[in-house]
Amino acid sequence: MTSLDVWYRGQNEPVTVTCAEDVDALIERVRADLPTGRRIIMDVHLTGDPLSQGLDVGIRADPEAGHVGVLRYSGREWRDGVYSTGEPSETGDELWYDDSPFPPDAEIEIDQVRQAVREFLATGGARPQCVTWQAGE
Repeated sequence: MTSLDVWYRGQNEPVTVTCAEDVDALIERVRADLPTGRRIIMDVHLTGDPLSQGLDVGIRADPEAGHVGVLRYSGREWRDGVYSTGEPSETGDELWYDDSPFPPDAEIEIDQVRQAVREFLATGGARPQCVTWQAGE
């Protein structure tokens, strides 16, 4: 069975998720803990293999925006990484999640973020197909 290790907020041990329900619970917990407007990034990898393909998962707590997030996938044939594609930001500036920059149009709905992490888990680390991807600059 595939599982994922999720690192965020400088924790000493990862949170391990093994099923879709675990993914949903983790995303809801992170969202609930974030002050409005705050952005956080989670580093997601296959359990025990942090150097393989990975998914950076950003979440922005913003009830007015309906809660949104960003994704960056790297690994296999996308060594330089690809980013989620959504609506352009209002300013056209790069989006910053913690210390990580994302393209101005990388934010997507939180339900798409959730679905992508579930798919990453279900496929053993393949790039999620439920998201439109773009190359980074």
